[in-house]
Amino acid sequence: MYKVADLSVDPRYFKWNFIKEDFNIENYIKRKEYIYDSDSCGEETNFWVVIKEGTPRFYRSYHEWYWDHYGEEDSELINEFEIEEVEPEALNGDAKINLRFVI
Repeated sequence: MYKVADLSVDPRYFKWNFIKEDFNIENYIKRKEYIYDSDSCGEETNFWVVIKEGTPRFYRSYHEWYWDHYGEEDSELINEFEIEEVEPEALNGDAKINLRFVI
């Protein structure tokens, strides 16, 4: 079983998701962060943790979304992701505070 959590949330809203089957963390993060509709462009960096058999692994997700051909008939909202495994020292903000729920 996997335990997965978004570390970049206010500590009051921190929660674990339990996943029984094997999964791909990159696909999981993209599915959770994907934006389908937006009034503007934006970017965000979030930190995630995955625990399997007691060993935590940390991930940084840089997510950017923008409109291609905005205002035209063929406009499309583009979502781009850069997801990489990081060391706990790379965590910042709420992610660093929420580390107390992991260790």
